[in-house]
Amino acid sequence: MNRKSLLIAMGLGLSIGLHGCFGGSSSSSGNGDNGPEHGNNGGGSPQSSVVTTLDPLSGLSGDAGQDNLLFYFGNDFLSGNLRVLSADEPLVSESYGAGVAFLGRDSIEPIISGDWDANEMDLSNIQTQGVVYIRSREVRFLSAEDNDFPPEFKQVGTGDEYGPAQWSRRLAQNPGNHDEAQMLATGETDNDDVFLLSLSDDPDTDGPAAVEVSNNHLDRQLAAVRDVDTLEPQGWLKAKAEDENETLRLLDLDGDDLGEIQNASDILDNPTEVRVIGDVMPDGSYYLEIKNDQGIFDNAFNLFVLEPESQAGTGEAAWSVHPVTFDGHGDVDIRDDFDPIGIDLASPSQGPVRIAYGDDNDLFFANESLSGEGTAVYRVQGRSAEAVAQSEDDNFKFDQFFRGPESFIWFTGDGEGDVIKQIAIDGSSVEKIADTSTDRSDFGDTFSILDEYDTTVRGHRDGWIFYNLRHLTSSATLRDAAIARNLDGDGYFAVEDAEWVGSSHDGSLGEASLLGDGRLSEVFLMTRDGSDNRNLAAVDASDPEAGMVDLGRLPTGTEAVNEFGRTGGPHRLFQARIDSNNQRAVYVNTREEDSIEILGQAGDISQPVDGF
Repeated sequence: MNRKSLLIAMGLGLSIGLHGCFGGSSSSSGNGDNGPEHGNNGGGSPQSSVVTTLDPLSGLSGDAGQDNLLFYFGNDFLSGNLRVLSADEPLVSESYGAGVAFLGRDSIEPIISGDWDANEMDLSNIQTQGVVYIRSREVRFLSAEDNDFPPEFKQVGTGDEYGPAQWSRRLAQNPGNHDEAQMLATGETDNDDVFLLSLSDDPDTDGPAAVEVSNNHLDRQLAAVRDVDTLEPQGWLKAKAEDENETLRLLDLDGDDLGEIQNASDILDNPTEVRVIGDVMPDGSYYLEIKNDQGIFDNAFNLFVLEPESQAGTGEAAWSVHPVTFDGHGDVDIRDDFDPIGIDLASPSQGPVRIAYGDDNDLFFANESLSGEGTAVYRVQGRSAEAVAQSEDDNFKFDQFFRGPESFIWFTGDGEGDVIKQIAIDGSSVEKIADTSTDRSDFGDTFSILDEYDTTVRGHRDGWIFYNLRHLTSSATLRDAAIARNLDGDGYFAVEDAEWVGSSHDGSLGEASLLGDGRLSEVFLMTRDGSDNRNLAAVDASDPEAGMVDLGRLPTGTEAVNEFGRTGGPHRLFQARIDSNNQRAVYVNTREEDSIEILGQAGDISQPVDGF
């Protein structure tokens, strides 16, 4: 049977690796002193309102209030130089030589804190506490707390026993106590070990715990699990099939084997890799991608659910694992030959994000239709998956799927242009929100041979969503517009020659989930002035019609602005991309107009660390 990429890249793999990617639900964001007067208000049905610019504001008050240190790659990005920035006046930065050429985006991880409410599945008061990175044989933690500059590094373990170390996004965090965070480090050892490193490790103790793994898979054989009530790390799932006694097992935080997951040997033949899809569900279960290795030409990446089960009389939780099946199509194969070059599609840093939580123990995701033609939205709930919306005529927009206030927002195409739809939280109904031909007509263009939507702003605030329109007119002129639309029909406007380039969360996690791209705080806008000059601006996500704060001029020749994980404001880092050899880190403070600072020198390749 030919299943076309069901569930491909159901990523995010937050682990609260979190990577700064949250939305939230908190208080409404306020604005500066200068009120707008352009009057771009719809009423009832949205009214067309195309503007050249929004009225100026002196600053935004924002929600999150994060004033900690910020981290980015410095002048010599390719040699792995890490820099730290203080937002205090005057702006100052200090360099921390990483010492290894391969240090890059996947080698530095943000550490966060927050207050967890298991009943609401919500993490509030989110703060970025620092970064963990590797320097030669040392794993170091740099604290960002209280803007204490310059930070002193804390060494985690001695590193002597595991050789030149490197690690990818395999992290278990406890937002209530960042000392309990654990990460994986792989190195050159005789036993092909993976090491569990804790921020609270004492160098005078026995050092980090070693877990023997297969040389072919390294850290992909381990996945972190946590307690849904506290978010404390519980241990690691290990998939390694050396013999019939090895299937899917649970390790504690010291790497000791606690035994096989119930019934794993009955349903898993040769598991060699395991990943958590998303994060812990409200009932404490997990969805897993497990590679069943049957040889080079016969591998399956199937979807399973890991369910907690009470052990009678002990009060402890046991686990059992079960395949997720799609009615009429058998087991769900996440990749289904989609990934020939080995990209880790469960990682948000490498794969597109098109997954969102429902209100219960379910995940929604968008992908191609099982028939191989058109698109579909699927729901995974417990041990079963089903299609809740599909169209054989649509073309899928790879990374445009997120949760709105009462629905999932879905970007797709109908052959004549792109379309935005919303699907009810329970999957019961589908409604069109907008299409490119209608939005394009607001500019007086009645014909186009190119109509495209895209957005980097996955989330909403008080019903507002933000997306970009690009179209080619009949006179062969390429036009861009940044559009804000309220889902309840109360507002709409488009800023010509501009695009939304990122957002900040409001200090909490969002609706019902660890994956909530929920309510925003500030949304960032790149504007053009008719020449080659581009500015960065910000609007209040709860009231974007009120105006914008102009943060200042971007480097000459900037073609794009990149964000590396959503985090809280007001202090933020972005990357201004000029060309492949000139990419500058940029600092802004949304509370102050003209606050932009261009970091480094012309010709640099620099970027923020994820989550800053």
